[in-house]
Amino acid sequence: MLMHSILIILVIIITTYFTRIWPFMVFNSKNPPNDFVRYLGRALSCSVIGMLVIYCFKDIHILKPPYGINEITAFLSVILLHRIFKVFVLSITLPTILYMVLVQSHALEKAFFNP
Repeated sequence: MLMHSILIILVIIITTYFTRIWPFMVFNSKNPPNDFVRYLGRALSCSVIGMLVIYCFKDIHILKPPYGINEITAFLSVILLHRIFKVFVLSITLPTILYMVLVQSHALEKAFFNP
């Protein structure tokens, strides 16, 4: 059983490594990407971000408490922090921490929805 688990982890490591390194091996200075691949790189990056945002908000129930207030607060903090500082790491890390604290502590639910 232990050897089986080690082999599975090893296959996952190798597969992940090669999927990460493959674009650098295929598209290098000797073999630059063609125009279509460059277009996909420009066009799909924005659409992937949009798809991730939609995926994050798909399970919010706005008709039941807490009405998505934790998610909306974290989302607005992303926008605010990025507008002010324009640092991606800060814009991702702090709202993630904020969201986790809000969800685990139920702070906004206690503040707004308890009688």
